Amino acid sequence: MIRKLETYLKYGNIFCGIEHSSQNGQNIIYATILKKHKSELQIKSQFNATSIEKLSTKVSNHQHASIIINNENVLTKRLNNNKHEPLNLVYEAFPNINIDEFYYEIVSQDSNHFISICRKQHVAGLISEYANFNINITRISLGNLAIESLSNFINADYIYTSNSKISCYNQTIVTIEKTKNDSEEFYDINGIQSNSNYILSISGALNSVLNHFKPQHNLQPLIQSLHKNYVESRFFKEFLKFSGVFILSILLINFFVFNHYFERVNLLKEETQIHQTTKQNIQALQEDVGRLQKKADDMLKISSSRSSFYINKIVQKSPDFILLTELNYHPLEKRIKASQPIEINENTILISGESSNNESFPLWINELEKLEWIQKIEILNFSNVSSSQSEFSLKIYLKHEN
Repeated sequence: MIRKLETYLKYGNIFCGIEHSSQNGQNIIYATILKKHKSELQIKSQFNATSIEKLSTKVSNHQHASIIINNENVLTKRLNNNKHEPLNLVYEAFPNINIDEFYYEIVSQDSNHFISICRKQHVAGLISEYANFNINITRISLGNLAIESLSNFINADYIYTSNSKISCYNQTIVTIEKTKNDSEEFYDINGIQSNSNYILSISGALNSVLNHFKPQHNLQPLIQSLHKNYVESRFFKEFLKFSGVFILSILLINFFVFNHYFERVNLLKEETQIHQTTKQNIQALQEDVGRLQKKADDMLKISSSRSSFYINKIVQKSPDFILLTELNYHPLEKRIKASQPIEINENTILISGESSNNESFPLWINELEKLEWIQKIEILNFSNVSSSQSEFSLKIYLKHEN
């Protein structure tokens, strides 16, 4: 329970994966948003955009996200040897590279190695641009290498991404080939279904939850810094929310405890300023209670045993074609206001309803006027709703009671 609360405080239940891809020389951004519900992950939405600004309109403010840079700014090469030291693999794949200017990511499967590199300047620019639109980047991956985390879930010889064809054997990556795939392939990733264009963005979102993609790279200091900044920011915001609830709870507990011991405190009769203030507050509350009691007494005065008699008689006299929607005995003359007496229309009943027989409506009025306790009836409103139905409002004046 504590671990779930800690995870929620850090990440919430929404996880976002974003892929920066390129197709036919044009940059395109694919995004997948997953929602966690009772330990299950479901696709909340998938969309694409041509810029971070347009993408930001579809992402919640301060959302954390994992980005995969898979455009022309990333180079990927494959090596086949028994080396496993990261820098040796990078220098063999890209001779004379200035490693201080590049980020690299390596996925190794036995003697097969895939190395992707991207300039640090480009990565920093993307992070800064996302920050301008209140999207917090917490994870970064390069090229198509993140597909390695999904290869165990997809039973296929070829896996297509937004711009590449990846051949697999025994659920391991054999080759990654840049290609144009005009037709979309559909995959089932342990119950999450999506097409090939969004496969890498799903991988990024899943990795934010499962943290199961662990390549060799020199991105760790940057990722740790981004993650720390995001967690601290989110913790501060959530702390403010929880602290507000906590303070309110303490105030409520204090209120109940104070009420419980209030009589005992009065017995002590300590002549302090706090008690003087408390007495003034009690006096003000008593005045409010008195005003409320007066309002209640005024309302009770209008109650009469005759009210039920009048209402029952009117209902009994109402034929089938009359549908009553309102019956107000002793209606208010004006709205109730604080510190003012309640004024009512005594000896008056307001009736509203619908009639489905306009010809018989006057006969019903005549029948009501025959009642010995009715002085007269005033028709306030009679309007046709349709050819066979009308709405009406009546004001019945009662004879003064002795």
